[in-house]
Amino acid sequence: MRKVLPWASAVAMLLGISRPCLAQKPKPLLTASFSGYDELMKDVGLIGKLADFPLAEILEGYFQQQEEYRNLAPFIDRKKP
Repeated sequence: MRKVLPWASAVAMLLGISRPCLAQKPKPLLTASFSGYDELMKDVGLIGKLADFPLAEILEGYFQQQEEYRNLAPFIDRKKP
């Protein structure tokens, strides 16, 4: 019985500590903005050009393959930030 009590109390403490407080709301870790889709892809293309790698073309091809992008594409304004 003496060996069970310390183990049980250690497990209970670990389970109590690992649960986040439900009253606290998570804060955003990072907020990012950019000047628009076309400008972003132009910058990505420049980075790819410096690395001698067609990064912008690969990303565009990836986006075209994604079903979510095809559903959202008519609603994306490529000029607005």
